[in-house]
Amino acid sequence: MNNTLLRYTVSGLILGATLLGVSFGLVSCSETDTPDDGHSVVRDKTPKTKSAFDEYLFEKYTVPYNITFMYEMDDKEVDFSRWLAPARLDISMKMAKVVQHAWIDSYVEVAGVDFMRELAPRIIMLIGSPAYNNDGTMVLGTAEGGLKVTLYNSNWLDEKDPALMNELYFHTMHHEFTHILQQKFTWPQEYNTISQGDYAATSWQDRSYSESAKLGFVSSYAGSQPVEDITEVTSYYLTYTDSEWNTLLNDYALIKDEKGNVLSTEGRDKILKKIDIMKGYMKDRWNIDMDELRAVVQRRTAEASKIQLIQENWLPLLETGKTTRSRKEFNAVEESPRMRLEMRNKVWQTFKQTNKEFLSKPSPERCVFVTQFAPTLGDEINAESTTIRK
Repeated sequence: MNNTLLRYTVSGLILGATLLGVSFGLVSCSETDTPDDGHSVVRDKTPKTKSAFDEYLFEKYTVPYNITFMYEMDDKEVDFSRWLAPARLDISMKMAKVVQHAWIDSYVEVAGVDFMRELAPRIIMLIGSPAYNNDGTMVLGTAEGGLKVTLYNSNWLDEKDPALMNELYFHTMHHEFTHILQQKFTWPQEYNTISQGDYAATSWQDRSYSESAKLGFVSSYAGSQPVEDITEVTSYYLTYTDSEWNTLLNDYALIKDEKGNVLSTEGRDKILKKIDIMKGYMKDRWNIDMDELRAVVQRRTAEASKIQLIQENWLPLLETGKTTRSRKEFNAVEESPRMRLEMRNKVWQTFKQTNKEFLSKPSPERCVFVTQFAPTLGDEINAESTTIRK
């Protein structure tokens, strides 16, 4: 059937169906028939009354920063190719307070409110569960062109565990926000020469944490290309504690002999040089003291467990008995730091073998996936600690 005939055939069917509908309508309707408002096919466009929590989001996110904080699953925004669970309402309330206090207000305190008004993403969306891929791997967060940030695993929030919050949420947010800044003003190109020759765009994932550090990278992914290197350095510097940062510099980044004698400091020297360049960039371009920002970020993240995360006027919105479950009830396995590391590494090794093409090609999707999923030096450090992430 040619295109002309097909076009007229379809038109004829549509016309016939229309006439048939009209004829039935003339026969079936009567003067006594009235519309059933309860079964209307037209969506009611009457604005719904905003709750006390919605009013808070409008006042703290939308009005000052033009940010839409989405905690309900919207069919226009959710990836329905995955099995996802919504964020619990009480968790959404806590996340709204934590993100505002530890992320937004950190930059506001150091750089001013106009800085975040111009540069903050337009949408922050919460999903309660992880996003699982067909091969069993898990995505914890995504960012779309600096306009929308989706945070998965919201139901795993533990405001008393800053390291876990950094792993699940804030590492991605700082990493992607650095990309946004660099889209406005590019970083000094001398940065690209520090590790020139050591970047491995197609095989960075095959390097161990220690190997990456000794080459001057804070994570394996940082060794993929300069644009990811500088965002990784920034994110880890802002979120690592002094203990974690010093362990990276004075242990993993050094080459030592069997007796512990230092043979080379080249890796550490490169990391420190990169940080110096980034500090200069932040100061010259954005008038931000990076050490001050780091102190504020870590202070505010630690304060999350001390602030009132659920306001009293929100309590009537919460159904009795459905908001007292702990994060552990949303995990199938009782977690320990080493168990979590072993499980993550096992899946990562499988993913590397089956998705080499995806990992070898730079893309925003790869960037977000790796910053949230691939193991980092921090995992190796924390797995050996007896005081972190119990």
